Formats: sequence, C-alpha cells, structure tokens
Amino acid sequence: MRRQRKTGARTTSQGPSVKVMLGIVFLLVVACVAEGNYFYREITGPVPSDADTLANRKGVIYWHGDPHRKTVALTFDDGPSAPYTTKILSILKANDVKATFFFLGDRVEASPELARAVVEDGHAIGNHTYDHPSLVLESASSVRAQLRRAENAIIAATGVRPKFFRPPYGAADSFTLDEARRLGYVAIEWSNSSKDWLRPGANAIADRVLRQVKNGSIILLHDGGGDRSQTVAAVTKLIPELKRRGFEFVTVPEMLDIPATF
Repeated sequence: MRRQRKTGARTTSQGPSVKVMLGIVFLLVVACVAEGNYFYREITGPVPSDADTLANRKGVIYWHGDPHRKTVALTFDDGPSAPYTTKILSILKANDVKATFFFLGDRVEASPELARAVVEDGHAIGNHTYDHPSLVLESASSVRAQLRRAENAIIAATGVRPKFFRPPYGAADSFTLDEARRLGYVAIEWSNSSKDWLRPGANAIADRVLRQVKNGSIILLHDGGGDRSQTVAAVTKLIPELKRRGFEFVTVPEMLDIPATF
C-alpha cells in the first residue's frame, strides 16, 4: 500500500539562493570600502594642485591671498631647527624679506633661542602642533592638547601667542577646523608646494615654485624635519627671481589682513 505524503509538515524556501546572497553581501562590502576610501581621501589627501583657485573660508581656513595683488608669502614648516633656521634667517635679512614660520612645539622646546630669533627678526609665526601628528579623525581633546601644548611652548620661548595654525600634512577635517576655531586659531594651508621634503636638489625646488607661482601664492617650504640644506640653497635662488618678476614678499598676516597674534 502506497504511503501517503504528509502535507504542511515542511516547506521549501523560495527565497534567494546562498550564492545570490553572498553576491549581494560582496557588492555591499565593495561599495562601503569605495565610499570609505573616497571619504578618507577627501579629508586626508594632500593639498590639491588647484588650491590657488579654492575659495578661502573667512576666519576659518585660507589657501592663498588676493589673486589681484602681486604678493607672495614664503612659509617654513617643522622648525625651528639648527642650522637651517639660522641660515634661512640670514638669507631673509640680507634680502630684506619677511616670512612666516610654523613652529612645532617640541622643536621650540629644543631650540627656544631660534624661536626667539625668528620673532626678533620681525617674522610672523604660527602653531604647527606639538609633534606633527595627523589630526584627521582625532578627538577634540587630542586636537586641543596638540595645539595647547605647542602654544605653551611658543609663548614660553617668545612671549607671543600666534593666531595662525597649519595642520600637519595639510590634512584637516571639519572636526579639526572646528576645534582650532574654538581656540581662536585660523588655519593656513598653501597654494604652492616646493615639495622640498623629497630633496630633489636646490634647482628643482626653486624651479617647481617658480613654475607654480601666482599672485597671492602661499609657498610651502621647510626649515626643519630633516636635512634642509637644499631648501636653504633654493631660497637663495627663489628670492632674487621672484623680485625680478615683480612680486612683493609679505607675511601671511599681512597677505590676509589678519592680526598675527592674539
């Protein structure tokens, strides 16, 4: 006798197969990674090559000066550092040029006399954090600690509390900018990078700056963070040529018409 098939005891799923589900999960993961990479690049990527055309955000962040004024601002990061800061100061003085130096707090503590020399020579200074970490995706307390610690070192050495802040690597997300602004700082990026950290030779450093220079260029150079002898040599070439082209050298606060200190 044929056994009757029971009905209703078991059902067969009609949903998507395991392969289809795995495929969907894979696509979602790829999409999330791509979106995450895009977001990360947006907030941590290097200063863009078209920075001279970006819109400055008044009182928040600046990339360049007035494109209608034939001025340039030389800026030096990662110092003060012997012997390079001293040599650069001598070159600037010999050419009657003022520049802007973005100090690291730990370097100021190591060479307070160099920090004082920069200020005594009439140059503008800025805060470049205490020891050069990337501040992207850091907590507000971490950003605040870096800026305050550097600030205290700068004040102790020079008696000056700078108004300007340059984020390490030029990387600044909205959280970093908001915290810097709460502390009273204005962020300064650049529109003309010498890429002197690559040490391609003094001529290559100078040529790169001269190829890119425009009215209102904020030029990135370094007086610390390693061997800067090529930068020193490049500056001796840059200043006469920029003068020959009719550019006026100004400090960042002069270029932006913002007080240099609190």
